[in-house]
Amino acid sequence: MKNKAALLFFFLAIVNTFSQAPVTVESVRVFKPEANKHIKNDKNYWAIKSDLISMAVGEFPIIFERSIANKWSVEGSAGFTYAFLSNDGLINTNSSNKNGAYKNDQKPQTAYAFRASLKYFPSKDDHQLEGISVGFQAFIKNTTREYTNVELAGEKDVKIKTGVSIQITSQYYYGSTTVVEWLFAIGYANIKREYSEYDDSNYRFVPKSTNEGSPNIQLGLRLGFGN
Repeated sequence: MKNKAALLFFFLAIVNTFSQAPVTVESVRVFKPEANKHIKNDKNYWAIKSDLISMAVGEFPIIFERSIANKWSVEGSAGFTYAFLSNDGLINTNSSNKNGAYKNDQKPQTAYAFRASLKYFPSKDDHQLEGISVGFQAFIKNTTREYTNVELAGEKDVKIKTGVSIQITSQYYYGSTTVVEWLFAIGYANIKREYSEYDDSNYRFVPKSTNEGSPNIQLGLRLGFGN
């Protein structure tokens, strides 16, 4: 009987000791994939680009864009032109003395092109310099071709286009540094041209000069890098 009482006392003592001991609870870290993803910087301050569509028509620009305020940026473009297309346009490229000296009587020359834009990004969801933007652009573009006719040796066909336009762009960063931008712009351009035209009545080339305005449309696919 005394042994049973002693065992019971010993058991109660152990239970009482564990009930009074402090209990430590360790926190368990749960891995959440979405919390460990690379977080993209929400401020892209600059971009350097060129335009593939402009290159296809003889303009080779270097374009620099810089953020100046939240949702606002300025963009400048400087480049050279190489007029492998006729100054008469993409359609009228025949070589006929009746209508003057055209593409087949000329060779391309280098000249210049400059553009400046102010852009606004209205979206609240995209990062700086990303998403849809609307803007205003001013530009000047010179395309020059040199006549290869013996009668016009050294003479040039010079076309200078100056104007303004409203532009809409869609620009995004990929892999944090690669920039892709689509552009559509519509506006007005003044076109001055000095060239030579064949005079059937006098059987010789005579100098011509035109100064006219017309609607202007610009398309762009721009690739580059930035941060």
